[in-house]
Amino acid sequence: LHALRWPVARGRGQIQALDAVPLPSGEVRIAFGGNGVYPSSVVLIDSKNVTATRTLEPQDLKARYQQTLAVQFHPKRPDILAVGYGGRAAGSEKGFETSSAKIILWQINDTGEKRLLTMDTGISNADAVAFSDDGERFAACDFDSGSVKEWRLTLDSRSTAKSTETIETHTQLHGLIFCKHDGWQVATQTHGLIAPAR
Repeated sequence: LHALRWPVARGRGQIQALDAVPLPSGEVRIAFGGNGVYPSSVVLIDSKNVTATRTLEPQDLKARYQQTLAVQFHPKRPDILAVGYGGRAAGSEKGFETSSAKIILWQINDTGEKRLLTMDTGISNADAVAFSDDGERFAACDFDSGSVKEWRLTLDSRSTAKSTETIETHTQLHGLIFCKHDGWQVATQTHGLIAPAR
């Protein structure tokens, strides 16, 4: 086991998002992020060299005090990582960002990282993100408002994300997953699991 020091937090923050994916080489890639000194950063670690880290840091979101709230690797493409953002904004009366939270799909390889897509969610925070098993659908939710949004993805030379539905559950949420046959499901404060009618 390795004890890792994470410069994103520096003792004043916390890890809020974590995911891992096996690579074709047999190694494992870990992605994590949260709030702290560099709140919109995501740190990447490969198991072959845990002391050599890479950082995904979108400058446009850093300027808006966006935090990394959720990360998930694509189930069929270990080179693709979805990152959900949201959080506090400087000068905001309530202390929270009032504009639409962003989701970025990053492509990661040995030579570098690039943005495939930047998605405007239409919700305040992308607290959880999830791919369907085939990677063709994608969902995000805002825990406080109870909003859930779904997209259909096309990932190729001209990647696109088409919004297919937005549902207001009118209850506080605690988690989001995609089920193979039922689509997305969310865990709620008072109503157990909720899934969209199909």
